Amino acid sequence: MREIVGRSPKQTSVLWVPVGLGLFWTGYWTVQLARGDDRAPIIVAVVVAFVGLSVAVLLNGRTSLVLTDDELILERRHRPLRVERAAVRAVHGDVPDRPTWSEVVVVEHDSGSVRLPPIDVPPGTVIERLQRWADVGERPGTSAPPATVPRTSSPPTAHGVGDLPLGPDA
Repeated sequence: MREIVGRSPKQTSVLWVPVGLGLFWTGYWTVQLARGDDRAPIIVAVVVAFVGLSVAVLLNGRTSLVLTDDELILERRHRPLRVERAAVRAVHGDVPDRPTWSEVVVVEHDSGSVRLPPIDVPPGTVIERLQRWADVGERPGTSAPPATVPRTSSPPTAHGVGDLPLGPDA
């Protein structure tokens, strides 16, 4: 089994605008450097560093959270992370006992804990999925909560009954 639980949010093309502006300023200050401007070497160095860092961040790629039968894998370009299923001790969020209120997912394992980066799936859903997968709870030594029961499509009426008609001629 190999299940992709979620991926980091996709980067928009708007993020390339600063790179374009940086390249423009690099060209401008390179011309100024050729003309003998004393400030140009420092400005060119700063702008080139900015452009290089921006391109490195944009090309870093997306992170994926993958579950296999025996391993949690955080796939990323640099330093992928692997946590054995048997090593997971607890999965929780930043709000105790309220996974749907949490903004981060923390996986505690034998070697410490890992705070997972944001992905395109809500943290509460990820917490519940990882707890069921590893059969752990929010605290070390507890088991996974039961699967949530889906709610009915219609809310109860004033008498506490769902879609049943009310009244004598119904």
